Amino acid sequence: MKANKLKPLALCLSLFSIGIIIGELLSTPVDSQTIQTPKTLIEIQSFNFEAFFNILSNNLLVAFCLSILGYLTGGIMSCLVLIWNGVIIGLITPKNLNTGNFFNFIEYFIYHGVIEILAFFLFAIIGMKGFYFYKKLMTYQSLPSLPHWKEFTLPLSFLIIAAVIESYLIQNYTP
Repeated sequence: MKANKLKPLALCLSLFSIGIIIGELLSTPVDSQTIQTPKTLIEIQSFNFEAFFNILSNNLLVAFCLSILGYLTGGIMSCLVLIWNGVIIGLITPKNLNTGNFFNFIEYFIYHGVIEILAFFLFAIIGMKGFYFYKKLMTYQSLPSLPHWKEFTLPLSFLIIAAVIESYLIQNYTP
């Protein structure tokens, strides 16, 4: 991959990482007796359609904010949503560290989280292109093009795959 194609991905990763750091700084220690130990992932047996629908609809809302609203705001909304999602992860991680559930948390997260975060980064890249749209518009350059529907297919596919995986896992994990 060329360096120019990696810059938006690096920006997404940086913003998400900043959010994680903020979340970890804001988190408070949790008493280990107030949290249930999650079930092991080996107990997974059936697909939970209700969980799938809830997870997918929530993730599609985040994707809409990252891409469409991000584009309309010149990428500002994309940046804010990436930081906010990082903050959420940052708040959850120490909770699992303090209770000894960290490896169960990583086991739960690794199966779907990597795909889901990659999808969010790809949606955010679409949203951040709004900055260039407004830049070209304000400098009277040629009329910039809007995102093409094909740009949404790969991240949308990733979101669906992540939601399917998470719907199997969610019934067996309680942070």
